[in-house]
This record gives sequence, structure tokens and C-alpha cells, in this order.
Amino acid sequence: MISMSKAQFSRDELERKTILQLLEMLSDSKRIQKAKTIKYTDIRIIFQTDEGRMYEIKSSTQTYLLRIDRKNRSLIHNCEDWVRRCIVEHKLCKHFDRIFQLLYEKDAKELLIDMCLYSWAFLD
Repeated sequence: MISMSKAQFSRDELERKTILQLLEMLSDSKRIQKAKTIKYTDIRIIFQTDEGRMYEIKSSTQTYLLRIDRKNRSLIHNCEDWVRRCIVEHKLCKHFDRIFQLLYEKDAKELLIDMCLYSWAFLD
């Protein structure tokens, strides 16, 4: 298990940032751009509760599962980039980037700020 380290920003500073600015802190510009190519129709919510969410993203060759576990502060996913690079780099992959781009702004911002302030586990 690898945990994302805490950022050096206050909650007030983070709340003034846009979703894109928060994503840039947690991902990289290449992944964020690639995320925009994932169609809304290829994403399905499997479940959603106060404690977390699970999504399925279908590509032409694979189906990916993404889980945001708010209660345990963990992100769980199965794409190759996530497993090989993102867990080690403590960065979001394009699939998580897309989910955060499509969430209601308030929900996305709350989660991204929490990821910047507290340690989150990146799991496969």
C-alpha cells in the first residue's frame, strides 16, 4: 500500500483553486488532456454512498473499475498506468481525472481538497 503524502497548502488556499488547478496538483497535464477523450457514455456508476463510489469505464478493449473510498481515504483502480506508474508517483490516472471532471463541482472539489490535505492510499 502506498499513501499519498499531505500537501503544503491550507484549506482556504485549496478552496480558492478550480477543479483543474486541483487536478494539476494531483495528476499531470498529459493525463488530464487524455481524460477529456473518455466519453461520458462510457462511464457507469456502480454504486454511490456517503462513504464512497464505484465506477466502471469501458474502453474499446477493456473495462476498468474505479473506487473512491472516502471513509478509508483510498483510491482503488485496475488500469495499467495506475498499477505501474500512478501508485508509485502518487498521481491520478486519466480515468480518475475524468471522473473528477464529470462529478458535480462541489463533490469533486471536496474530494480533491481532502486528497491534498490528508494521506490517501492508492491501491490496485
